[in-house]
Amino acid sequence: MRKCRIIPTCLFLGTMLGPWHLLSPQPEGGGDPLVLRLVIPEPSFCATQVEVPAVLYLVNAGSEDAEVTTDGFRDAMTYVAMYDSVKGSSRSKVFSDQRGSFLEGRTINYKTLHRDQFLQDTSPLLLPKSLFDRPGFYRAQIEYSGLVRTGHSKEARRVVLVSNWVILETYSCEPDN
Repeated sequence: MRKCRIIPTCLFLGTMLGPWHLLSPQPEGGGDPLVLRLVIPEPSFCATQVEVPAVLYLVNAGSEDAEVTTDGFRDAMTYVAMYDSVKGSSRSKVFSDQRGSFLEGRTINYKTLHRDQFLQDTSPLLLPKSLFDRPGFYRAQIEYSGLVRTGHSKEARRVVLVSNWVILETYSCEPDN
């Protein structure tokens, strides 16, 4: 049976609770900031696992309503191998994946987000085996690309938001002796 360990990710999860508008500073002059947050409910998992449950939040932390496109989640994903638990040494290997051109061939659907409201995407993270090939520590980050209309403006502008980094730990799937 694997022993539970407290890892730094647990500390970061605590910051995800509470008022959304405190997660990101307000720009000067008000503005309409959108915040992208990635949460991994169980950041420690077996090294042979091919996907990990994840929750991605697109939050309206601004003072005005924002209309956002709903299909821009996970336009790009970046993973970084940081530490090899077997060898006890650092790693510096990066894997990036992009879905393609901005809104190419997509139906554009808008959703209105009032202050502190959010869109949620609960699709799992698909882990690239070329990177997640051994027990260790990794980082993951997600990107959202979409169109946004704020206030009384009918004109949409393109936004690209990058989530927070999350720490992932993979462990050997063999039972402890």
